[in-house]
Amino acid sequence: MNRIKGIVVKSLLGMIVFGAILAGTAYAAGSFDTVDDDRSMACCNDGVDNDCDGLVDCADSDCADITVCRCIDADGDGYYANMDCGTELDPDDDNANINPGADEICDDGIDNNGNRLIDCADSACEDHPECVITWYVWYANNMSLKPVMVGTNKGFERDTLCSSYPGGGMSPTLMVEKVAIVSDAATREEAIADACKQFDNIRRVPGSSTFVFSNWLGDLGGERHDLDELGGCE
Repeated sequence: MNRIKGIVVKSLLGMIVFGAILAGTAYAAGSFDTVDDDRSMACCNDGVDNDCDGLVDCADSDCADITVCRCIDADGDGYYANMDCGTELDPDDDNANINPGADEICDDGIDNNGNRLIDCADSACEDHPECVITWYVWYANNMSLKPVMVGTNKGFERDTLCSSYPGGGMSPTLMVEKVAIVSDAATREEAIADACKQFDNIRRVPGSSTFVFSNWLGDLGGERHDLDELGGCE
């Protein structure tokens, strides 16, 4: 069939074509010319089944490569989920609150800006209260104020336990309810140095010790540490 230009009228007798026949390009039934993207875009975004195949606009596979159908912003946040659409990729096109332009919320467990860094792992959160780590020296709250352990504001699972009674005494793990914070430091090393200044007998109890607890200067995960690793006490 020759390529035609004109008006197509459907009838019970078939198709009647009004217009001039343009010699040259073959034109298959049920399709339309997609060489000119601007003209094709108009056909793929006009709400009309232009090629009479029962599929309108982007539902028609003929429109799959047309920009108006390929670049989709399902959540309306201004970012596309497809390449080469003029924006950074939207990591979650079903959620308008998650996109490359969103601010990272530092305590919701979600990668809000789509950079694959969640909460405190994102540099945007480095000054957020939830992400600032402060090291503390913990003391036995029994008037002696001897240092018991050093740790952070993130919980005991990160604490380093220190014996305030070398060779014996109560395990700091049993003194959680009897501990008071009386000093703080910006780094682990500063916290240890502060503990060493106030109590110079902090040491590791050897594994061969007969003392029931052998995790002094060990963390709650069971890993042991020696004074050199901790920075030592002069």
